[in-house]
Amino acid sequence: MISTEMLRYYSYFAGVDNPSLKAVAEIADEKTLPVGAVLFKEGDPANALYIVTNGQVDVSLQLGSGREVVVDQIVPGDLLGYSVFVEPHRMRAKAVARKESKVIAIDAEKIRALCEKDTKLGFLLVKQVAAALAHRLSGAVTQLAAAE
Repeated sequence: MISTEMLRYYSYFAGVDNPSLKAVAEIADEKTLPVGAVLFKEGDPANALYIVTNGQVDVSLQLGSGREVVVDQIVPGDLLGYSVFVEPHRMRAKAVARKESKVIAIDAEKIRALCEKDTKLGFLLVKQVAAALAHRLSGAVTQLAAAE
């Protein structure tokens, strides 16, 4: 469990009322990742929604040629693991700690259940995740075009 104050710091939770924020804090933990730690790989079950609180995490995709390309560098305040909200709930990229990093990990099954029960929370979170995803997709397209 983490504090509600820690979550309130991130814009993803703007507009979320205190009881809902407390419910999210109860299903979240903070994790430390050493340099080179693999947070998840493409195809892994989407077990958590992550917010990077410190450090840097590289997101990479494997090209058809087998070459792996870093398509984004996640910095403090950024989200990882949008697949939590997208069936079949499998990660679509690889995430590796470039520097020693800390993340907030929000349990996937529990956040989905919470969002179904508390539709306002669900709408606010999915809206924030969609905005983050759109930004990341734009950056990934640029990186992939440069990699070819």
